[in-house]
Amino acid sequence: MKKAIKIFIVTCVSIYWLFTFLYNSPNNFIKIEYQKEMKLFSTFFAQKWSFFAPPPQFNYKLYFTYLDENKNEIAAFEVYSSIIESKRNTRPFNGRAEMVDYTIYGSIEGIVNTIVKERTEINTTQPELNLHNANLLAVQRLSENPEQVQGFLLLKDYAKIVGKDKMSAEKLKTVKYVTININSEEIKKFANRESKKPNVESKVIAFNPYPF
Repeated sequence: MKKAIKIFIVTCVSIYWLFTFLYNSPNNFIKIEYQKEMKLFSTFFAQKWSFFAPPPQFNYKLYFTYLDENKNEIAAFEVYSSIIESKRNTRPFNGRAEMVDYTIYGSIEGIVNTIVKERTEINTTQPELNLHNANLLAVQRLSENPEQVQGFLLLKDYAKIVGKDKMSAEKLKTVKYVTININSEEIKKFANRESKKPNVESKVIAFNPYPF
């Protein structure tokens, strides 16, 4: 009986490590052949770095608002959530979605890091300002010179791609300006996961409006 249990445990562990190796390997014909099994494995065993580190406290939200020549709103889209959804729904063949996520998230992070750098410089020259007021001043300065902010031009180009994808050609012709808003959205704690209360969003920065 003990021998049978040992064989069973060794078999289960071996299968687990075999599928772990296959799951993390580049796309290949074996991985394609066992696509259903890989999806099942991902459902129960996939882990992110959060397994080894404290979970994140917020997500980013990216809003594009399209305006006409009089700066009246034509359309508005939150686009970062759809990138994450696309990446999730196309696994394991989500190379394009992964690339878009990496590029757009990198741009957002670049902007956030620039805010932090600017805020630190302001605190150095004006130590009497508290963190909140120094952050407001940093955001104001960067909003006035968006082209100098790392990541802004890439998001502006992506706004054009999203506009072509989500609007008709006729409506797109009327767009003259675009507003780019980056917000942070709280992530509910595990204990509050069933709560119906909407997640709180806070503005990080708004580039608003800018010629399309």
